[in-house]
Amino acid sequence: MIINKTFGLSIILYVAVAPVAAAAAEPEPPGPAAAGVTEGDEPQADPGAEAFVTRCSGCHTIGGGPMKGPDLVPATRWAAADLRVAIKKMEKHVGSLSDADLDLLGGLLKAADVRDRIEAERQRAITVMAATLDPPDPALGEALFTGTRALRNGGLPCSACHRVGARGGALGPDLTQLKERLPRVAMLSAFEGANYPVMRPAYAARPVTKQEAIHLASFFEERAASTPAGEEAGWVVPLGALLALLAVVLIRIALPNRGPAGVRARLVRDAQREAP
Repeated sequence: MIINKTFGLSIILYVAVAPVAAAAAEPEPPGPAAAGVTEGDEPQADPGAEAFVTRCSGCHTIGGGPMKGPDLVPATRWAAADLRVAIKKMEKHVGSLSDADLDLLGGLLKAADVRDRIEAERQRAITVMAATLDPPDPALGEALFTGTRALRNGGLPCSACHRVGARGGALGPDLTQLKERLPRVAMLSAFEGANYPVMRPAYAARPVTKQEAIHLASFFEERAASTPAGEEAGWVVPLGALLALLAVVLIRIALPNRGPAGVRARLVRDAQREAP
């Protein structure tokens, strides 16, 4: 969950200029009614697994290898008290964590069937979303990513900072192979919840909608990896985004990067000791 904090400082500047994009936003048609899905037949959520999927799986796996953050298999063997302290320290990345949240996440990580529970929760979330939203459309997702279709709430288009193929920005991670790093539910959580600190200032008041997240995920799953290199025509970045990007460049030149520390460092050390 370690993110370049200097990048985060610059993205805050976008907040002041982002309303220029909101004016161009097209109304998003409402999704269909949740026909046949009532409180009675909706699959029952697993609170602990749901908390992990929506708040942690964008950066961590349990047995699936490192992502943005380390694999949490070593943490499952920590003492419960140490694990609770480590989870609490993640508030700077995922927002406030109550005692109940700590109990849920700590209990999940100590459970013998933790991986099965997480996978079952992912499938449940996909089923519920499929029943309540319009079908995913990769073409719409691409338009939202590039900025040719404005996000409903006026947020920054992904391509302002991220690259797919040879097109887009290069200040954030390359997302061409995002589907190889994030499962669908983790993608949706990252898009809709702005789970990364650098995203929150830009999207806190202009969140990506659940429907938009569905379309974006579809684009990354079905089209992004095959997007050809070449001309960048048709990729539109609002003026506000360009100003923010200029600020990013200046701040990143002026300030140094910082390495991993704390909980992340312990996870990395544990993983290295266990490696064959």
